[in-house]
Amino acid sequence: MLEYWALIEADFFREYNIRLVDEIGNLTWRLFINLVNGLSADSRWMSVLRDAPVYATPEQAERFLDS
Repeated sequence: MLEYWALIEADFFREYNIRLVDEIGNLTWRLFINLVNGLSADSRWMSVLRDAPVYATPEQAERFLDS
């Protein structure tokens, strides 16, 4: 996720009018994840996920995101 942080920041500003650089300290982890998961299908972050390979296990997905 950190590799695509700039895309997530841009998506948050465009879709929620939230400047993450200013508000990240005010968001709980749960709220942050819910907002990330709520990004529209047209968001840049969702386009990254759409293009990601499908993995059978959480460990395989974790290795992909860590690479």
